[in-house]
Amino acid sequence: MNLTKDHKFFKRTPWDHQLAGNLKASACPDGFAFFFEPGLGKTFTCINQMRLDCLTPEPRFHKMLIVAPIIVLENWRKEILEYSKFPKERVKVVYGTRQQRMNVVNTMAMGGEGGILITNYKTLAIMPEVLDALVKWKPHIFVLDESHRCKNIKSKQTKAAVKLSKVATKKYLLTGTPILNTLEDVFAQYLIMDGGKTFGKSGLAFKREYFHDKNQNMPKEKHFPNWIEKFGAKQRVHELLKPTSMFVEKSQALDLPPLLRTVIEVELTGDTKKAYRDMLKDFIAFIGDLEKEGAPTAAVANLVLTRALRLQQISTGFVSTETADGVKGIHRFKQNPKKDALEELLSDLAVKSKVIVWAVFKENYKDIREVCESLKINYVEVHGEVSKSQKDESVRAFNEDDGVNVLIGHPASGGIGINLVASDVSVFYSRSFSLENDIQAEARNHRGGSERHKSVTRYDLVAKETIDIDVMKALKEKKSISMETLKGMI
Repeated sequence: MNLTKDHKFFKRTPWDHQLAGNLKASACPDGFAFFFEPGLGKTFTCINQMRLDCLTPEPRFHKMLIVAPIIVLENWRKEILEYSKFPKERVKVVYGTRQQRMNVVNTMAMGGEGGILITNYKTLAIMPEVLDALVKWKPHIFVLDESHRCKNIKSKQTKAAVKLSKVATKKYLLTGTPILNTLEDVFAQYLIMDGGKTFGKSGLAFKREYFHDKNQNMPKEKHFPNWIEKFGAKQRVHELLKPTSMFVEKSQALDLPPLLRTVIEVELTGDTKKAYRDMLKDFIAFIGDLEKEGAPTAAVANLVLTRALRLQQISTGFVSTETADGVKGIHRFKQNPKKDALEELLSDLAVKSKVIVWAVFKENYKDIREVCESLKINYVEVHGEVSKSQKDESVRAFNEDDGVNVLIGHPASGGIGINLVASDVSVFYSRSFSLENDIQAEARNHRGGSERHKSVTRYDLVAKETIDIDVMKALKEKKSISMETLKGMI
């Protein structure tokens, strides 16, 4: 098929990079990696690729399995029906109880013909009977949306995905962040896609090829590995990825409005400032003890992150507490300069714009609600305390209802697979240490469709002389935040 942008095959005119992706992917026998930044239409491109696969070498409705984050499952189904002619009754989302999921898979299998099943990563990880049924079903096409969720070769969901990939003919990876922390991230994803043709089947061999152990000469009894990228490793890996992948950045593909960044610094005062300083001293002492003890374990790393999170909590006006006998609670400070700054911001912004307010702590939601209510601003919510149906309705209302001007969201819940281009302003009230979540959240309203705005503005609320500043800078520079990074911030 001689595909062009205006070919009647497309149900909507594709962007140039989407068409180029389909043309390149069609020449790859094992599959392809659509490494498009968030907002560049990976889903639409992949649906068209699935349709093309069903036309060559001869027309046939294949068995197809899509694994994606749970929040976008229904969106996949909706877009498949919108941009294809696949029969509605043969496009099913696999969710519910174990038995309900088994029923969906078995019913599809009994149909005999092709069909599309859409499920989430957790299904693969915790429901072995569903996984076995999917393997037995033998999908011809296997799609991993946000495939970096399978970067850990030892995780249950990655092992399950590898198992499924062995029975599939074509595999597609979709992610804007294939390498979040280290080059190792891409190994498991490509093992799923091509069975080891590009990087081999051994994770250890991959590591030895592209990394060296900085501590290899340490005495055996004290040795712990510290793997560092070899010179030129990144370029070598990228060259190997080129034939079967396509990297696209928003700046290359779309004429988007400029993304303006504004940092609003607030100053901690009174009890809040004292609590922060006390917690920081404790954190510094804890890090010092770690240095004396030697190699950090995963458990110790989690403790470091927990203590760092408490520093962030204080900067937003509260802190988690726990008594000697294990009773947990929340202490809220009288002074909350971030809440005061948000009130000033929204009093100006929400009059003329739809505003997304991102926050990572439950206690933050309460503060943001109080601000909206005091200003008589109608708001909706998209985070872990909101049901799936409520999230869908919140997104619809925010995008379509002129009376709704604020969306309160968590980057992990509302930052993936949701289009919020009705907004030209986002406020990051608090942020996690996740680079992925930050990238995804920022892309909700700076993506295809945001051309309607002259500019899109991101406001970062940060407390002066706190960990907020360092975390914000690291994420802006696209750096993942590890234990070592945190140690360098104090």
